[in-house]
Formats: sequence, C-alpha cells, structure tokens
Amino acid sequence: MSSLNIKKWKSNKNIKLLFKIFKKDNEETRFVGGCIRDLIIKKKENYDVDLATTLKPNEIIKILKKKKIKIIKSGFSHGTVIAILNKEKFEITTLRKDIKTDGRHAKVKFTKDWITDSNRRDFTINAMSCDFNGNLYDYHVGVKDLKEGRIKFIGDPKKRIKEDFLRILRYFRFYAYYGKKNIEKPQINIFNNLSSNLKKLSSERVYSEFKQILLSDNLYKVIKLMENSGVLKYIIFNNNNVEKIKSLNKLNKINYLIDFSTRLAILLNKKNISSQNTQMYLKAVQLRNIDQVPSIKDEVSRNMIIILRITPLAQKNIQDLKQTVEELYGFVSSIGGDIARLGDERVILTPPGVKVWRGLN
Repeated sequence: MSSLNIKKWKSNKNIKLLFKIFKKDNEETRFVGGCIRDLIIKKKENYDVDLATTLKPNEIIKILKKKKIKIIKSGFSHGTVIAILNKEKFEITTLRKDIKTDGRHAKVKFTKDWITDSNRRDFTINAMSCDFNGNLYDYHVGVKDLKEGRIKFIGDPKKRIKEDFLRILRYFRFYAYYGKKNIEKPQINIFNNLSSNLKKLSSERVYSEFKQILLSDNLYKVIKLMENSGVLKYIIFNNNNVEKIKSLNKLNKINYLIDFSTRLAILLNKKNISSQNTQMYLKAVQLRNIDQVPSIKDEVSRNMIIILRITPLAQKNIQDLKQTVEELYGFVSSIGGDIARLGDERVILTPPGVKVWRGLN
C-alpha cells in the first residue's frame, strides 16, 4: 500500500479534532477528493479538505452538535454534512451506493464498504482515499491515471453518464486541470450522443461545473474540445466567440487578472453593435474603491459605455487605482472593447465593437 505525506493535515487542529471525535469502534474516516489529487501530483492546494466516513449522517450531526460545531445540512439526504470550524469548511459524506438514478438525481443507500462507495464514483482519480496515518487506498488505479493525465470513467462511460448527465461537464472540468492525453474518438462519440441531456439539468448544477472550467488556465483547449464533442452548444448558445478565448492566454502572460465574469462575458457576448435592435447607454461612474470593478465589468459587458472619474480613488490609494486600471484594461481588451483617458480625471471604457477615436496617425 502506498502512503502520502499528510503532515500538514495532521498538524491542523481542526482536522485533528474531527478525526478524534469521529473515532469509534468499527467506524472509519478518510480524506477524499481534490485534496488527495493535488497532494499526489504536488500541485498547489486549491481544494477544501473533504472527508468520507462510515458514520451515518444522523450520527455525524449528533457528534458535531455535542462539540458545538457549526453545521450546514447541504446534501443531507444524500449523506453530506458541512462542518465549519474556525471559519474552515469541511464537507463530510457518508459512504453510499446508488439504488436508483435518472440522469439528474440518485437515490442512495448508506454503506460501510469503501470499495462499494468507490465503485459509484465517476472517475478513477476521484475514487482515492487516505486515512489519518497517510495510507493511500486506490481501488481503481487512479494514481497512475492522474500522473499520466488520463481522465477515465469507472466502468462503462455511457452507463456512468446516464446515471448523472452532469458527468459530461465534470469530465471536461477535470480534463481542464489534470488532462494530458488526447480524448479518444469513442469517448467523443459518447459525448456527441448524450450531450443534449444537459438541458435536463438545473442551471445551478451546470453553472457550478462550468464555472470551474472557465477559471482554468487550460481554458481555450478545453472549450475547443467541448465544441468539437458537441457539448458547448448546450451550455453556451453563441460559439462565434470561442476564438476570443485566445486573447485570455496573452493577457494572462502579462499578469492581467482575468476573472470568471470576464471569461463568461466573452463567451456569452453575442450582440452585434451594428444591429438595429442593439441599444447602447452612456453612464458616468465615480471610482471610489477597487470593489467597484466587478460591477463596472458587468455594465460594460451589457453594452454600456462607462465614463469613469478616477480622481476619488487616486486621492485615496494610488496603488489601488493602478491595479484597477490595469484590470479594466485587460478586461475590455479581452472582449473587444476599448479604454482611453479623457483628460487627467477620467477614463472611458467601451463595450465590444466600439473603439475610441484617437485621431489620425
């Protein structure tokens, strides 16, 4: 059996407490999820520490309440409880197996068998677990697939997708962060045949997965793969802007912050400035703090020209002003808009297709 260096987790007082209070005869708790993946490939950790346990949800609740630990019953009917200790969040899920699935929801039965629980998971790289001593349990050769950059379904891919159609998006989400191998033709054919079922899913579930895809550094490649696999058209209804994603790579290289709203605006923007149905507005905004940036981006992406008076922020914090202007410059450049100074106190930002006249060269 392989082992992992989990010294950092073992020294975390919140984690130590959870393992201590969950320790009972014939019960076991392990680390699972993204924290395991990133530890294996020595990637900077971006995931919360998630736990799986043989304890049933009601038992988990009882133990946490006894210790006066804050609880969120998110996904409780499916065995998931969120515990919050000192502002640190831990998702704790009881081992389970699927009794009935319909492509959107699953009816589950709780179990104490770790292999049974691993068999219901979607991909080999998601079926690994690790105990508090660092012992790694890899029932589906997930470590090998992870290191080779292979996103592999557990069992029959078509069957696993039909259990929950969201797994199509989850495939591309994990490919965005861990994929190295080319997607094989049979797999692409399965996506092409089943992607229309994504329309059956709630917008909240789709948004949650697609957001992670849009935030990846591998965005353009993955978006193109989704387009070629027949997936993208059921998520974004305007594929004409896919090539604009290339601009994000250039901006990332010069350290512009390209956030989720910016990336989504690029893909969703389908307005033609020359269209008779397009209305454009002009708005004056006083820039007082850096927290206004998201709303300014949103207004520009909604076809609004912004006249930004920068003096208030300049008088308060010149570094914040510099960061704000650089971020807005990266944003409007990436969506095909424009930005320019209007004297010493103001900046103009324009939506896609509108350029600022700078005179003849």
